[in-house]
This record gives sequence, structure tokens and C-alpha cells, in this order.
Amino acid sequence: MSRLIFSELGTTPSDTDTGAGQVYFKGDVLCFKRSDNQETNLIELSGGKVTFGTDGYGTLEQESTTVRFKSSVAGEVHLMTHDGGEDIHLNSAGYIQFEAAGVEAMRIDSSQNVGIGTTTPQGLLHIKHATNSTQLSANHIFGISTGGISISAVPIAKAWINFNGTSSVAIGNSYNVASLTDNGAGDYTVNFATDITSAAYCAVGSSGAGATPAHNKNLNVHTQAVGSVKVTTSTTDNVLTDCGTVNVAVFAL
Repeated sequence: MSRLIFSELGTTPSDTDTGAGQVYFKGDVLCFKRSDNQETNLIELSGGKVTFGTDGYGTLEQESTTVRFKSSVAGEVHLMTHDGGEDIHLNSAGYIQFEAAGVEAMRIDSSQNVGIGTTTPQGLLHIKHATNSTQLSANHIFGISTGGISISAVPIAKAWINFNGTSSVAIGNSYNVASLTDNGAGDYTVNFATDITSAAYCAVGSSGAGATPAHNKNLNVHTQAVGSVKVTTSTTDNVLTDCGTVNVAVFAL
């Protein structure tokens, strides 16, 4: 087998595989010898594909009008600056990671959720401040055609619930509520699925038993904790009584 060999300046090319610092074709493979005499494949041409790298992990291929650059085995692909500080990272685990100044700034996961400031986005768009607990998690944004959104510290509903408080209590609908405890007549504890950052939140609500005003009840916020809020419903003369419709919402930063 004939070879085209390039050797270091001032040295005589060797027709064997033992010459250090040589570049040569070996069949359809372009190889080079490092100073320690280890052979490493530079480029391999096969079936219209160009494979390169020590272990042949990088592949450049063309199919019809499509050109692909990819990892040829389960691995990662990085597009980065010279010092690696800025990096677009395609990971075979199912996410795309964007780094700035060596720190992950944004991630798109396999569920098509986008996280900024968090590696575990909980919605289509999840933004988390780097140094405090301010967060925005959005699954639906409607009616925005022009301009932008600026959010710094907007109080939003961290939890809410609608329930029937009579007989066997039943949750109609809720957000961030794990369960509802019936403590007795007109006495309920709403247990959050995820704790509120601080118990100094704003809890509001309403209660009623129907369209007739005389059937309506008073709702009082009894006890606030990071993991729950206790509310009571009573008659106008402050006697605790069950209520057919109770609504509670918790607002916090």
C-alpha cells in the first residue's frame, strides 16, 4: 500500500508506522503521529461522511440537501468560545444548555420547557432570579402582539382553591394545593403542595351557600403558615358553620 507522508521539517519521512510527527494517508484515513509515537486518526472519509477526532466521535455528513454535524455516538456536541466561557451544549440526555461566563444561563429540556436561571424548568417558561426567590413560571401567555414584558417583583397567586365545605369536603379546582383538611364545622386547612417562601403572605377569599344573600357566610383567615392556611366560615353572629362554596387565594412575592 502506497502512502503520501509529510514529516517534520528537517527530518526524513519514514515509510513505516514508527516515525513520530508524521502526517500520512493510510487507506482512506488521514493520520498523524504525535511526538510520543501514538497514531491518531485526523479524518476518515467513508460513504460520503467525514469522521474526525481521536475516537471518531465527530461526524460531518450530507443527505440530499441536508448537511449535519453531529456526535457519531452517544455523547455531547459543544459550540464554544476559545476559553469555553460561552457555550451552546447539545446533550444526548435530552436538553440544550446555554452558558455565559462559564455559568449556565438557559436550558431547553425534552418537554420543551425553557428555564432561565434554573436547570429544572417547571413550565413552558420558568425564570428564576439568581440571588433571591423571585420567580416567574408561565404555561400560557395570551394577547401579546407588540412590546415586551418587564417583571421584577410581581405578587402573583402562589396557591388558590375552590371547594365545597359541606358534608364530605370536596375540592372543585385548585392550584398548588396538596389537600384540604376538614377540622370541624366551618373550619378548614388548605395544605400547599409547595411551601410559600414566607408566612407573611396575603390570603383572601369568599364564601357563600347560594344566590340568596341570607345564605352567605363570613370567611376569616385564622392561621397562616408557609405550608398551609387555616380559614373558617361562620354565620353573621359568628357561629362556625359549613359553607357550600369557599374560595381562597394566597398572594406572595
